[in-house]
Amino acid sequence: MTRSSSQRGPFAASGEVVAYRGARPILVDVDAASLNATSEGILAAVTPRTRAVIAVHIAGRPVHIEQLVSMLEPHNIAVIEDSAHAFPSRVGGPDGRFAGTFGRAGAFSFYATKTMTTGEGGMLVTDDDAIAARARIMSLHGISRDAWNRYAANGSWYYEIEEAGYKYNMTDVAAALGLVQLERAEELLGARREIAAMYAARLADQPLSDLVELPADVSDGSHAWHLYIIRLALERLKADRGQVIEGLRASGSGRASTSSPCTCTHTIDVVGDTLEGISQSPRESTSVSCPFRSGLG
Repeated sequence: MTRSSSQRGPFAASGEVVAYRGARPILVDVDAASLNATSEGILAAVTPRTRAVIAVHIAGRPVHIEQLVSMLEPHNIAVIEDSAHAFPSRVGGPDGRFAGTFGRAGAFSFYATKTMTTGEGGMLVTDDDAIAARARIMSLHGISRDAWNRYAANGSWYYEIEEAGYKYNMTDVAAALGLVQLERAEELLGARREIAAMYAARLADQPLSDLVELPADVSDGSHAWHLYIIRLALERLKADRGQVIEGLRASGSGRASTSSPCTCTHTIDVVGDTLEGISQSPRESTSVSCPFRSGLG
């Protein structure tokens, strides 16, 4: 399950990565229908101190990323795409470019619940050689590039730690799993589309149609359907959101766990410093998401 409202915040990771660099995350409200931030909302939050914008493709529905990049890049404001939900979303339809390939870098998640999975881990994509080189070094403890292949015949035994790095490399076993999953990506996406269509048909039946607001589909087929988020009409229900989730759990449905957007966590008060332009009542959110089959299926 995931909760949201017209002021939904992204998952905590989107804000945490900003805090890692000692910067301050500024959150903007999202469109109530798509749950994505709008270009207009993002531009309204930009100041002379803005260095980058993280565009989150919520639930697998792409942000208007082309417009956003064209507006921000001329001002030297980097656009990074949080594409954790968005593989294999294509902007502009089946023949369009993949979401995650428009900004200076795009980050994907291959966790077990995603359309394709490596069990854990993800992928960073970029066409900027400098970003790629730094990412390779920082992903393995900051070890100098000469030591990347130090176990190979032509590798160097000597290395330097160029900077305090991380341990973000994918294992060979996970990568092998991912290669097979990649070959099945369109098949797995097709299965999710079928499930989304089934949800739409069944939830549109009376009396349910008066109790839930369904996610807006994207007519060009670009939606990856990582999540199928419905908004509950609590004013017409005798149960609150938590009771609905527990009812689904008791019936054997909706057994995914709830995740709070980062506006609902204590940490945002520490790393964010301020929530400029953000509703201060995110805990009134009333949406839940229906589960899809694991990409391993």
